Amino acid sequence: LAARIEKKRAISETSIDLMARARSLAHVYKLPLPHEIKWVLNQNTLWGSCSFNDGVVRISSRLVNVPNWVLDYVILHEITHLVEPNHGPEFQRLMERYPKTERAEGFLEAVALSFS
Repeated sequence: LAARIEKKRAISETSIDLMARARSLAHVYKLPLPHEIKWVLNQNTLWGSCSFNDGVVRISSRLVNVPNWVLDYVILHEITHLVEPNHGPEFQRLMERYPKTERAEGFLEAVALSFS
């Protein structure tokens, strides 16, 4: 319960505008803008998710305090799913355009290890 309250507090106090970040990334990488993007408390194994059919992107509250370039990577990953629903070669090609992909993936792997 205390962890959930802390996550809610962190989300309510953040100045991060997820839609503004998604808009910027969509523009730079020529991707569609999600219909909605929001923080969620219930993603404990995923960093983000995308509902391809309705264009809703959810970002784990565990990412509230990560560096901007890591959050941007996760947002970009999810909005790329609006074009490519799976992780096939075309998805990988699109994601490789982000210059900090490998670094962000390494950061997230390290964070995931600290949660386990």
